[in-house]
Amino acid sequence: MNEEKNIQKEVIEDVPEELYAPLGDVSFNKPKKEVTPEYVSYKNVDLAYSKKPFNTKRFFRILLFLVLLMFFVGAGFLYVKNKKNVYRHWLNEESKKSVNQFNTFLENKLLHLSTSTPFLTSILVNFEADYDTTLVGKEEKNMLDALNQIHMSYALGMDIKNKELSHTLKSTYNNENLLTIYGNGNQDSITLLVRNVTGKYLEIPNHAPFLLYGNDKARKKDMETFRKYLVRFLLGEIQEEDLIEEEKTLLIDGKEEKVRDISLSIPQVRIQEIFKKAVDTFGENKIFKEKIAYYFHIEEQELETYLQKIKKSSLKDIEIHVYAKPFINKIVGYEIKLQKEATYVFQKMGDTKYKLMKEEEVLFDLEKKENHLKGEIFSYSVEINKKNNQYEYSIQKKEELYKGTIQIKDTELKLSKQGNIVLTLQHLDKRQQEISNVKCSFIYNTKTVNQLSKYDDTQKMSYQDLSTEELAEIKRRIKETNTVKQVLNRFKEYIKKKRM
Repeated sequence: MNEEKNIQKEVIEDVPEELYAPLGDVSFNKPKKEVTPEYVSYKNVDLAYSKKPFNTKRFFRILLFLVLLMFFVGAGFLYVKNKKNVYRHWLNEESKKSVNQFNTFLENKLLHLSTSTPFLTSILVNFEADYDTTLVGKEEKNMLDALNQIHMSYALGMDIKNKELSHTLKSTYNNENLLTIYGNGNQDSITLLVRNVTGKYLEIPNHAPFLLYGNDKARKKDMETFRKYLVRFLLGEIQEEDLIEEEKTLLIDGKEEKVRDISLSIPQVRIQEIFKKAVDTFGENKIFKEKIAYYFHIEEQELETYLQKIKKSSLKDIEIHVYAKPFINKIVGYEIKLQKEATYVFQKMGDTKYKLMKEEEVLFDLEKKENHLKGEIFSYSVEINKKNNQYEYSIQKKEELYKGTIQIKDTELKLSKQGNIVLTLQHLDKRQQEISNVKCSFIYNTKTVNQLSKYDDTQKMSYQDLSTEELAEIKRRIKETNTVKQVLNRFKEYIKKKRM
C-alpha cells in the first residue's frame, strides 16, 4: 500500500504546472448555471401604436438624392464619352508643359545670379586630343591636331535691372588670333565688332530679350493668359462631329493597353481658314500684339508681317490621333502627322517614347526614363545613362563606336557660382580598340560686380541696312582669315570623309 501511495505521489509531482496553468482557475465540479428565458406576453401591447408613421419629408429627400445621383452619373458618363473633352484635356496638358519649360529656360540660374546687381560670367574652353598614329585616318588626325591648338574664352556681363549686357569672345589657333568678337547689348539690339573684319560695330536687332529677364511674375501671368486664350480658340474650331473614335490596343510604357483613339483630320482649305481666323483674331487684339512684341522684342510691324506669313501656310494636311484610357480619359499618347513638301509624323507614347519621322526616314526614336535615354538619332544608335552628376553616353554607327562621359560640377555661393563641365569622347574601332580621344573642359565663374564694363560702340552700322553684297563680303572676310581658313578646312575634310 505504501508503495502504491508513493507511486501515486510521484506521478502527481511529475505533471508540469504549465500544462494546466493556462486554463486559469477552472473548477470542473461546479455545474453550469442554466439560464431560463423570461416569458414575455404581447397580449396587452398596442400594435397600432408600435407602427412608425409614414415620413413624407424623408421619402422625398431620398427620392431627390436618387434623382440627383442619377443625373450626376449620367452627366459624368456623357462628359467622359464626349470626344471633344479628350482634346480639351490634351491641349491643356501639353500647353501647360510647354509654358512651364519656357519659364524654366528663362530662369536659368547659370546666368541669372542676381536681378538687382550686375554680374559677370566668364568661361574658359580648353581642348585636349590624342590618337593612335597606327589607327587614325589623315582627316581625323588633322582635325584633332587643330583642336589641340585652339584656346577660347568668353565673358558675358549682364545687368538685368537696367536691361543691359556686354560680351567678349576671344579665340586663338597656334597662338595666333582666330576670332575676336565683342560688343554691348540691351533690350533693343546687340552690337558685334569682329576684329580685322568690320571697322565698325555691327548692330543686330535683339530677338532674344529673355536673356535679360529675371523672375518676372507678370510675365508668367501673361503667358498663362495667352495659353488659355489659345486653347479656347483651338477648341472653338473643333466640333464633336469632326472627331472619329475607334478602339485600339497599343504598347504604352511596355504594356499593352486598350485605348480610345480619337482622331481629327484637317484638310488644307480648313487649315487656311483656321490660320486666317487666328491671325485676324489675335491681330485685332491690341494688348496681345503689344505683349508679344515686347516679349520677343520685335516691332509691331514685324509681328504683322509674321502673322501674314502664317496666313499663307503651306501645310497641306494635318492628322491628329489622341489616345486616352477608357472611362477615366487619361491621355496616354498622341500622334501628329503634318504634310508639307514632305510628310512629318511625331509620336509620343506614354511618358517614355518619342519618335519623329520624315517620310520613311527616322529622325529620332527615343525612349526616355528617369536616368536613362536610349534609341536612334538619324542613323546613329544612342544611349545615355545618368549617375549622380555624370552622364555616360555611347554613339554607334555600323562598326564605329563613340563613347564618353559628361561631368558637371558646380558650387553656388552667396555672391558667386563656379564650376566646370568636362566632356570626354573616345573613338573605337570594331574590336573596341581606341583610335582617338578628346577631352573638352568648360570652366566657368559667375560673380557680382559693382558696375558693368561696356565698350565704346558709338561707331555703328546697321545689319538691316547692309546690302546682300556687303553681308557676303563680311562672311568672306571671316572665312578667308588665315587661321579661320586653316581650321575650317580641316573640319570640312573630316566631315566629308565621314559622309562617304
